[in-house]
Amino acid sequence: MTSWQLTFYRSAINAGFDVPKQHVDDAMGYVRSCFHPDRGRFCYTPVPNEDRCSRGMSGAGILALSLGGEHQTEMAKTAASSLLEDSFEQYNRSGGYNRDRYHYSVYHCTLGMYQMGGVYWTEFYPAVVATLLKYQRPDGSWDQESVTHALGNTHTTAMMIMALTVTNQLIPVYQR
Repeated sequence: MTSWQLTFYRSAINAGFDVPKQHVDDAMGYVRSCFHPDRGRFCYTPVPNEDRCSRGMSGAGILALSLGGEHQTEMAKTAASSLLEDSFEQYNRSGGYNRDRYHYSVYHCTLGMYQMGGVYWTEFYPAVVATLLKYQRPDGSWDQESVTHALGNTHTTAMMIMALTVTNQLIPVYQR
């Protein structure tokens, strides 16, 4: 939720609204506290032994750092390097992480890795695109999340379209 809130703050700032710096600073403090250096990942909470470290949380953490003006920090680089060790080739699978939602993770990791750029982007994105295109359904959609069916495939399809079009920079807040 904090990464979504930072997206809102950044959008508001970009649109010329006055967002108190303390709000952004507080959110960034929380994001940094969710980084678990022993795992090289962001987790859902800063609680020690948090079992909800995932690809999606790491992608959201990298993106949140970028939205808060902390581009290319060691924390972001460590999380991005960790993501390069994971693969999204097993479509709609958790990648071995507790509660990792595939489409949510692809979306956030794509946005985060795009912000990282360079080798992080060139090693990450082409493989993701190949997998997503391979598993796109004939009607243009993607399957609903395998771990939950609550949102259906409209949600996952929208997320995959946004992930695949990040290079077009259609959404201003995600522009580099």
